[in-house]
Order: sequence, then structure tokens, then C-alpha cells
Amino acid sequence: MDAGLTAEQVEIRRTLRELLHKRCGPEELRAAVDTPAGHDPVLWTVLSDQLGLPGLALPERFDGVGGSVTELALAAEELGRALAPTPFLATAVLAAPLVLALGTDAQRADLLPRIAGGCLTCALAAPTACLALTGDNRGDWAGGGRAGGVQARRSGAEWLLYGEVDRVLDGHSADLLLVPAHTGGYARSRTDLFLVPSDAPGLVRTRLTTLDQTRPLARVQLRNVRAELLGTGDADVPAALSLLGASAATVLACEAVGAAARALELTVDHTRQREQFGRPIASFQAVKHRLADVYVQVEAARSAAYYAAWAAGATGATDRGEPPAGGESPARGESPGRGEPPARGEFPARGEPPARGEPPARGEFPARGESPARGESPARGKPLAGGEPPARGESPTRGEPPARGEPPARKAPPTPHDPIAPLALAQALEALRVASAEAIQLHGGIGFTWEHGAQLYFKRAAGDELLFGPVHRLRGYAAEVARLFEAAEVTV
Repeated sequence: MDAGLTAEQVEIRRTLRELLHKRCGPEELRAAVDTPAGHDPVLWTVLSDQLGLPGLALPERFDGVGGSVTELALAAEELGRALAPTPFLATAVLAAPLVLALGTDAQRADLLPRIAGGCLTCALAAPTACLALTGDNRGDWAGGGRAGGVQARRSGAEWLLYGEVDRVLDGHSADLLLVPAHTGGYARSRTDLFLVPSDAPGLVRTRLTTLDQTRPLARVQLRNVRAELLGTGDADVPAALSLLGASAATVLACEAVGAAARALELTVDHTRQREQFGRPIASFQAVKHRLADVYVQVEAARSAAYYAAWAAGATGATDRGEPPAGGESPARGESPGRGEPPARGEFPARGEPPARGEPPARGEFPARGESPARGESPARGKPLAGGEPPARGESPTRGEPPARGEPPARKAPPTPHDPIAPLALAQALEALRVASAEAIQLHGGIGFTWEHGAQLYFKRAAGDELLFGPVHRLRGYAAEVARLFEAAEVTV
């Protein structure tokens, strides 16, 4: 892993930080969240024209920059520092990848250039459960063929949508809605994605009062609304949404790290200026310890978020904006960009973990961060009896080892899921919560006032954890998918 940033990535970060410093200060931020749209359209136009922010991860043939999730994550870190209210997350992170992966050639040619140019804002009208961050997304979050969620039915050559979705990010102001809906009734239920323009008859959108004003949410009601099917209708939409959830979690983790780092900077600056007993309070040992603890937690979260961004940007063509053949999502239960396992004794390609069950070369240690394959001794490379480690207190059976057999059958995850990004998001949300809470405490009496900016970071921490978490569920589902606590039969 190369932890350094490229010259282009450094320039993206520097330019975006300077622009946000000029155009998204505390006064501009408060003015933007009070507008009906919940963001500053002029700022979004500048971000689109000067930096190409909406098209960072879109291919150049669609007027994009041709970057990857890594560039999106770096941009999100700077937006998080300023708490900039923009349609970036809803449009560039959640909606554009779905159009790129599932849309037909005509839909991509029509929508993606307008998204990349900042002329078209989008929103994913679905609960965050569809992203498979805290649980399987093949449940009833969109109705499951029963009452509730959003249902789609044919009316001649058209599709009609009926239902309601709460807490849609930028749903009140987006020009185009991507709506997952169930089709086929209960017996043949499946989930498809539909495109709904903002001026469609029967569409009712209401902005909600939220804890975090910089993250506007809306309630979307569809009353027999005409919609266009995204793609050809044969893609595995829950699998595509699960893959989207991994990249979105990476971007959100970097955004939370940026906000946490900025909250810590503001707190350190205040403690250096605030005097008590004739000396700055930053000189007191108790304050130093608290700030040092926050710094360690923020930097640990930054490392996790950067690793998730690097891994997401190195997984292959899918994450770099090249959809699978035919514009369809990967087959159910498969991950994108995974090729043949490397030869024994060779390191895997950048961003590729070694294939499950393939040990390193005899006498060699496994790659850093990788545990030896199940049933293999890291020191000698010989399988233990039965291919499983011995029970505690017992020694492995001596003599000729049995023939290597297939590992015990395991239940595959219902959808493709990479635990790296949710774990990075959990650590980043936790760091933001701690940093913002300490900011309020160490700012003293002014920290919890409406006029001060510390409360905005605390609200972002609480709002994001309610919307995409909580932290313990992010970690719990990641452990479940990784089979961390799966019981295995021991053969002696």
C-alpha cells in the first residue's frame, strides 16, 4: 500500500480547502441551511465548474474527471471540515454510481454528463437500510411485496409507483429521484430502480426538521407517479446497493474524519487563547491529556478511513467508473474486480487479498495483516489434523496428516459486502462524537450556545450516527459478514 497522495489528489484537497474557506464560512453556512433548498446553489455551481466535484468518479467519456472512490473520499474530507451543505453526497456518491452501473447506454449518455456538469442533482429515495451497512438489505425495507415501502406496477407500457419514503437525503430539492421499488407482488417479488423527475404528477416532497441542519432530509410520497425503469430490469439491485454502501461508507468515514479534525483544531486554538489563573488552559495537564486522547482517536480514524479509500480505489474497474459488461451489476454473491488468486508464494495484486484457503509459500510468513489459511500452521505450513486447529490444551496429532479436503461448508453472505468500509465508518463516527463532545466541554460556557460552531459538529456526529449507524451495529454486522464469531467444529 502506498500511503502517499498523488500530485492530483494533493491539488484537489488544497484547492477545495481554499475555496471552502472563502465561500463557506460560519456566516455563509448558516445562511445556506436556512434557504428552502438547504444549500447554496452558487457554491455548488462553483464546485462543479472549477473542480468538477460531481464528476470526480465518473469516466471521462461522460465528461467526468475519471477518478475513483479515493478522490471522492478526499473531497468529502474537506467538505466535512467545513460542514459544507451541498448535494455532493446525494448526487455524486449515492446516485451517480447507480446510474453508471445499472443504466442503459441511452440513460447514461443523457444523465451522467449533466450530473458531472452540476446541472442535475439527484437523490436516492430509499432508507439507509438499503446500503447493507448494519444488516442484510434483502429484507422488507422497500415493502418486500407487502404493504409499505414503495410498490411498482405496470400500467400498459408505463410504470406507476405508490408509497412513501422517509429521511431521503436532499430529497426535497433534487432534480431527479432514484427510487427502489418492489415489483411482481408477493409471489414474484423483486426490487428494481426507477427514475422519477422532480415535476412528476403525484410526487409530494416535504423537507423535515432535522437535528443536523447541514444534512437536509425529506419525506417523499408517491401517489401513482409515472416512472422510468433504470436499466433493463434484470440486474440484482440489492447487490448493487450493497456495493454502493461500501463506497458510501468510505466517503462518509473520510467526511467524519475531516469534521473531527476541524473540531479538534478549533478546541486547541481556544485552549491556547483562553486563560485561567493567569495562564492558558492548554498548559494544564488535565486539558493536555484530554486533547491528546482526542488526537490519537482522530488519527486512528484517519488511518482507517484512508485505508478504506485506498482499498476501494484499487479494487478494479468497477470502482474506477467502468461498469461490468452490459451495464449490469455483478452476479449475486460475487464481488467486483476479483480475479484469479495469485500464485503460491507471490504477493497478491495491489488491493487484492489472497484467496481464502491459499497459504503462503512454505517457510514464508503471510502478508502483513493477513492470517494464515484455516488449517495451516504459520511456522511450518503443514495442516493440522482435520484441517482445524486443536482444542485448547491439546497438541496436534503426530504422524501423517490427512489429505487436504474441502473446508466446512459455510453460508455465504446474502449480498456482496466488504467489512473494511463499515468498520472505518464506525471508527470515524466514534472519533467525531468524542471530538465534538470534548469541543463543547473545553470551550466552556460558550461551547453549547447557538452562536458558536461547536454545536454544529456535535449535531453532525449525532445525526450521522442516527442515519448511518449506530456504531455498534456497524461493527456487529461487519463481524457477522466476516464470520468473526462463527462456531467451527474441531476434529481431533
